[in-house]
Amino acid sequence: MDSELIVALTKGLAVMNSELITGVTVSTGLLIVMDSELIVALTKVLAVTNSELIAGVAVSTVVLIVVDSELIVALTKVLAVTNSELIAGVAVSTVVLIVVDSELIVALTKVLAVTNSELIAGVAVSTVVLIVVDSELIVALTKVLAVTNSELIAVLTEVIIVVDSELITVNTSVLTVIHSELIAVLTKVLIIVNSELITVSTTVLIVFNSELNHRSLQ
Repeated sequence: MDSELIVALTKGLAVMNSELITGVTVSTGLLIVMDSELIVALTKVLAVTNSELIAGVAVSTVVLIVVDSELIVALTKVLAVTNSELIAGVAVSTVVLIVVDSELIVALTKVLAVTNSELIAGVAVSTVVLIVVDSELIVALTKVLAVTNSELIAVLTEVIIVVDSELITVNTSVLTVIHSELIAVLTKVLIIVNSELITVSTTVLIVFNSELNHRSLQ
């Protein structure tokens, strides 16, 4: 939005195995740049669970506000954060911890950036999901960057799968600029099987208004 840059970072950690982990950390970061104001809000949720559900969740919030030459640091600790509770103008989502038999599920519902009682249309969301099932390790990273007025949309998706000795990395990047009508698509696949390394990189660049329609395969 014009001079506003909203970046919301959400990290969720989910471990599904035959036994429970001792600690789960969920961190939420919000970066707001508005004219001369820089607001950085960092929320960390620490949950230590055994075989039973804890009653309270400790939330530590650090807010750094830089206005002109002033630096304000606020540290807030609360218990059991609800949906209606706002911390430094940020709607903190509810963290749900569910223990079913030997399975631990951590769900982070939503993170909203609210300024002047209005919801920002363009929000950059980065989600990291880590799942460990037996010997399989799956890491999925998705980044979406949306700037409304300039109509710039960047999507970065990265999937890393480790199964025994096989490592498969898929990196997909999509950059779309509506006004200049430039679309760049970058896809990279990296496969390591035992001692064999196979790399496939594909770049597609499309410009609509001009006579250039360039596609390159590397």
